Amino acid sequence: MKRKPDTKPKLTQPVFTELTQKHIAEYKARVKFAGGYLPLRSARQFSSTGKATSEQLESSSQPHEYFSELERKFGLILGFMSNVSNVKTQFPLLNVKKTLEVAASLNLMHPRYEPKPNVADRNKGFQAAIMTTDFVFDLVDSSTGEVKTVACSLKYEKDLVPYDGNDRVVERTKDKLRIEKYYWEKLKGVEYQIISSAFWMFDKHLVKNLTCARVHRNLEIPPVLKVSILAHFIKALNYGKQRKLRLVDVIANLSMETSLPEGRLFAAFWYFVWTKKLQVNLFKPLADGGYVFEGEDFSWQL
Repeated sequence: MKRKPDTKPKLTQPVFTELTQKHIAEYKARVKFAGGYLPLRSARQFSSTGKATSEQLESSSQPHEYFSELERKFGLILGFMSNVSNVKTQFPLLNVKKTLEVAASLNLMHPRYEPKPNVADRNKGFQAAIMTTDFVFDLVDSSTGEVKTVACSLKYEKDLVPYDGNDRVVERTKDKLRIEKYYWEKLKGVEYQIISSAFWMFDKHLVKNLTCARVHRNLEIPPVLKVSILAHFIKALNYGKQRKLRLVDVIANLSMETSLPEGRLFAAFWYFVWTKKLQVNLFKPLADGGYVFEGEDFSWQL
């Protein structure tokens, strides 16, 4: 079967001006001053009524910028995965000339912006924007031990499926994703994935449980007491046995055995979960005190 020729008119791409080059130079200067990676844009650039948030878990860790609740949840889950590291958010594709070439070769309109009216005449009109990818991170392939880089774009289902006359907006979104996919896979040799809100990672129990666990990630427990409490938990959780217990009952029983406050034991439980000392099924309603089932190592599978 012969492929039909592309009848779509050749698009005129936006120009790459000195204004965009200036933005790139300013970003590189900020990165150099910071001494490490910085997201291209920050949540402070968005309305305070939106879902944009900033996060830096440790003083030595990279700052993360999330522009949606979906991105925040994804960052939370990546932070827990045992084989994921070096997570970067709002990763800029600074070689704008190259992304323009990709857009032209695919005959898709490159993302663009129109600067404020007070710019010099040579910088007026639509011009090529710096594209960004939501997440770029390293992971260890569990089957080979090889360290690989993965790039991901996150979208809500409603942003990918036309409805109520938003066909044009959805098509522009998909065009941008096509450009990103080609850039990462064909030019960089990096795996690229589009993650939608329907992805298994956004299970409500998983997100709620990991939110609880991360709150207690830095819990300070004296070393001797830590060993003792962990041993009590492992014994009480009945791993490998048919009868399961609710977390609230486990905590209540341990409180009676150890004379430690229930609140302190709840915190210790989540600390052990976050630090992988206890492996439990996080797809169960544990944050609500539900039944505890044994889990497995939580990692990204290629």
